[in-house]
Amino acid sequence: MMVFTRAYKPGNDPLLFLNGHRIQSQPTFKFLGVWFDSKLIWKPHINYVANRCSRLKNLFAIMAQTKPGPTAKTLIMLYKSLVRSVTDYGSISYGSASKSNLRKIDVIGRTILRTILGTRQSTPIEILYAETDTEPLHSRTSWLTRKYLVHLSYKPRNPMYAPAKHLVSATYEWKPRSTPGIIREARHLESKGITLFPPQSEVPSEYKHPPPSRPPPGRTAWFPLSKKTALTCRAKTVTTFAALNQGIPEYTIRVYTDGSKSMDTDPTTTACAVYSPTLNFENAWTLTAGTSVFSAELITIAQALKHIYNLDDHPLEVMIFSDSSSAIKTIMSATQTNNEAVSDARETIASLKSSGTATSIVWIPSHTGIEGNEKADRLAATECTNQNGNKIANNLSAEEIISLTKANWRDDLLSTLRQCQKKCIQVRTRVGVIKWHQHNNRKISTCLHRLRAGHHYLNSFRHRIDQESDPSCRHGAFS
Repeated sequence: MMVFTRAYKPGNDPLLFLNGHRIQSQPTFKFLGVWFDSKLIWKPHINYVANRCSRLKNLFAIMAQTKPGPTAKTLIMLYKSLVRSVTDYGSISYGSASKSNLRKIDVIGRTILRTILGTRQSTPIEILYAETDTEPLHSRTSWLTRKYLVHLSYKPRNPMYAPAKHLVSATYEWKPRSTPGIIREARHLESKGITLFPPQSEVPSEYKHPPPSRPPPGRTAWFPLSKKTALTCRAKTVTTFAALNQGIPEYTIRVYTDGSKSMDTDPTTTACAVYSPTLNFENAWTLTAGTSVFSAELITIAQALKHIYNLDDHPLEVMIFSDSSSAIKTIMSATQTNNEAVSDARETIASLKSSGTATSIVWIPSHTGIEGNEKADRLAATECTNQNGNKIANNLSAEEIISLTKANWRDDLLSTLRQCQKKCIQVRTRVGVIKWHQHNNRKISTCLHRLRAGHHYLNSFRHRIDQESDPSCRHGAFS
């Protein structure tokens, strides 16, 4: 039994008996790998994590000093697997501890990183994190907490959904030392315009959570050539598609869909387009900022199906040509999804089926000269560049919100690292390992890292060289 209190003079423990024997309270207790203490200052667990990481220092020292040992890239991978996995576990809980306690873990982590890179003790810590694509514990905890909150917001069946929602929505004023970590991160997400715990339907949709035994809602077909083969021989691709197109009945409505994303604008623009030569119809839409290309492909398929469903005459068959195999597989599978476009497409296919229209989704390779696909691609690309006013206010999925959150977090991390005035940090435009900064020879890699950081052993004997002397030959130039 544990009694949690931060009172300076806690009262007597409650009297609890089991079979006539009193249950004694314990100051600490380990549960699911995390050490809890009565005041929730997390010092026992932090010491436990620090001791586990300290035992790994010798392992990295031996591997780094071995002549035929692993490269720096391999050692960084081992650090993330062995050390960071230990510090990550439970960090959402103990990450709200005091800075002095958390610093114990950071110091040990930086010691291992210095061993991996072979840096001097005077090297700034910002360079260590930038060169190894790692981050301090408090920054890592912030990212993990934000990711957990966004994931939890879209899982109402999770046992922690209701307690977390109540905690985030409460108006209670927490003391600075007692504020839970998820409260700080939830306020940060809300300041960025991200809505946590959006309204959820009390009755789950059968299209959003289909039973595993449900058959596919429609038929699928795949182009006989692979993407690589189709790109290599475009003439064969066009001829093959023309032959397949002739075998399709004339009453079948053919629709081409495509999604596109422009990285030239800030924020990035995502658009989708639909083109139907049978109906002489084409249209393009601009999607919500942050929408992925995968969601754009799903949305454009759903828009094409809705257009067919709203026709006055119900056709016997509709065939949609898409160049996204992942979107086709997701729609036709029985997997649960939080993407609204998937459930919309499944529901529309079922509605078309009930009205007597058979739906087929065909995969075709992109950028291979197929006229309908090229037309849809041009429409989507043009919409990304010049928005014509057609917009779809689609809701972002949890994965897309997490992607935006991570991009924002990495920008904040880069701003923190760039507080170091070293040139190797100031020239960086993003965080992450730069491939050409690494070398398979560990000795060369260590030497290059020290030269980039400006902390090396050249200064110890540079005074022996007369840098002001004339470099030309004293005996004159050779003819």
